[in-house]
Parts: sequence; C-alpha cells; structure tokens
Amino acid sequence: MKIVFLPSALDDLAWMKRYYETVFPAGKPQAAKRYRNALAVIRNNPKAGAPSEVEDSLREHPIPNTPFTLIYQLTKTEIRILHVKNQRSLRPIHHSK
Repeated sequence: MKIVFLPSALDDLAWMKRYYETVFPAGKPQAAKRYRNALAVIRNNPKAGAPSEVEDSLREHPIPNTPFTLIYQLTKTEIRILHVKNQRSLRPIHHSK
C-alpha cells in the first residue's frame, strides 16, 4: 500500500527532526532507522498498528525505542499518516480527520 503523509503530519515530522537534532542528537541515526522500519511494517501489514483509543477510524503504531508513534488511517488504497505523536508530550499533538 502507498503511504501518504497528510499536511497535519508534516509539522510533527519537523518536530521529530528538531528533537533529535537538539534534545537527543546521539539517538538520531538509530531513530531514523527505526522510523524507516516502522513505515515498512505498516506498509507490509497495514493493520499492525493498534486501534486508536482516540478515534475509531485511526490506528497507532509506535516507533520502537523512541518516544514517537505513527497515527494513521487506512483507506482501500492508502495508509494516511495523520500525525507522528510524541508520547512524552513535549509538544502537544491534536488528532484531526
């Protein structure tokens, strides 16, 4: 399935990048690898993420060993990434449809 990043996810991705550049630069290489692996997991198995407790139509897949979780929605042809949620709440993320 094709992965599509919605505009709502772009700020989150920018925040994740800033987090690894400023807060935890030593973790950046491993986090990048884990991010790519998490995308591969949901591309190959779109239902790998758990159903969201916030919104029935969304799924959540954590990026292992990072404070981030992919929030996504499935359609017949796409995996739509809505947010990359920071579980440590350093920056609030609001779910949107």
